[in-house]
Amino acid sequence: MSLLTRPAGTKKPSIPVPEEQLKEGVAKDQVFVASQWQLMWWRFRKHHLAILGTSLITVFYILAIFCEFLSPYDPNAFERRYTFVPPQAIHFFHNGAWEGPFIYGLTRERDPATYLITYQPDTTVRYPVAFFVEGDAYK
Repeated sequence: MSLLTRPAGTKKPSIPVPEEQLKEGVAKDQVFVASQWQLMWWRFRKHHLAILGTSLITVFYILAIFCEFLSPYDPNAFERRYTFVPPQAIHFFHNGAWEGPFIYGLTRERDPATYLITYQPDTTVRYPVAFFVEGDAYK
């Protein structure tokens, strides 16, 4: 049994390219002389999910490169008193007036029936949320 799919010395038959698959603005002659990378790029640009995925991965890499600037605090530093505090909501209005982004302070209470520690928001104390603040020293 021969491994050849066609007799030796014959030309490989050309594959017809349907007109609807050709990219607009690309001449039919360009498809036949385009390199493999150009063909892959043209096909890749048609795949919207692939473009979205590539964009997201690019954003993640940019965030990883600038991680010390974007998150100015040491990830290993923590305050022992606030280990089990639930996430806090960011507020923009206080008593109906615009205050900018801030969080309320917390009061720590122990439930006398279950002895569990609970945290209640203290609306008299407000901590502003600031952007581009000076954090810990860079390495």
